[in-house]
Amino acid sequence: MKGALVDSNAILEVIIDDSMGAYLSEFRLEEYCCYAILYTNLIIYSEISTLSDSEKHRYRKN
Repeated sequence: MKGALVDSNAILEVIIDDSMGAYLSEFRLEEYCCYAILYTNLIIYSEISTLSDSEKHRYRKN
């Protein structure tokens, strides 16, 4: 099985729920996970992990 490195923007769009961007990113991630192992690296993890819960709620468009 092949692997794919997931960009932090795709993950952040799903976390933040950026309407159309989140939908497309989630769709692509689901599609890719059917035939590839999805990976992140330390840089991507650090970009995502620095976003606190309060920031996630602030960026949500509810």
